Amino acid sequence: MSVTFPRRSVIDVLEDIANGIKMDLPDGASGFPVVGPVTDEQLRATPVPVAGPLTDAQLRAAAVAVSLTGSATSALQTTGNTSLASLLAAGPAVVVGNAITRVADVLPYLAGDLIANNLTAGSVTPITLGAARASNLPVQLRRARLTVSGAASPWAGATVRAHFYSSSPVSAVGDNGVFQTPVAGYLGYMDITLDQTRSDGVFGAGAPGAGGEITTLPVASGVNVFALLETRSAVTPASASIFTLTLEVWRG
Repeated sequence: MSVTFPRRSVIDVLEDIANGIKMDLPDGASGFPVVGPVTDEQLRATPVPVAGPLTDAQLRAAAVAVSLTGSATSALQTTGNTSLASLLAAGPAVVVGNAITRVADVLPYLAGDLIANNLTAGSVTPITLGAARASNLPVQLRRARLTVSGAASPWAGATVRAHFYSSSPVSAVGDNGVFQTPVAGYLGYMDITLDQTRSDGVFGAGAPGAGGEITTLPVASGVNVFALLETRSAVTPASASIFTLTLEVWRG
């Protein structure tokens, strides 16, 4: 059996190419040209415009708005990162502790004695410093500054050692006793030489005794670290001098 195809002119063939080649489709479907740029209508059952900026509705089955301002929820941020302000607080910071007023006497100190606000061991108040940016986040203690009040201060040129703790320390002695604290929670120390005399007191700064910084977590479920002061020099103090400790920290 032989089949004879009708003869077609070159013009007929060129017209077919210009009009696009039709595809054989199932019954009920309509063909479409495949020449030229393919349109969104050809690709989708329901056309969705793709020109211009895409909207949230086009990208999501259900639009979900996420706010970056105000308080965040635990589903969006981990504990400790409860707000955008908290995130921005990471990095270097300066933290000033509560001032300590030593007892109102002029009893001489020997090197190694505690400098405190009370003569009774159980009543000694440590210095509290809000070092971390949020609860349970790490912090590095990099440098300490200390000022002692009073013109012509007898502390000029003396060295004071600041001891640091991750929990509130309980001193075994009161002011002017030989420095003693438990090892629990102890982080390290910084020696501060009060070598800068000013009209209203003396000032000094120091760094950790070992290493470039002291890296620690703050007190459990809090942001604080604590400090006690020990004199490393023999000094006959002025009555009721005020000691103010400042920390330079890096907050994680």
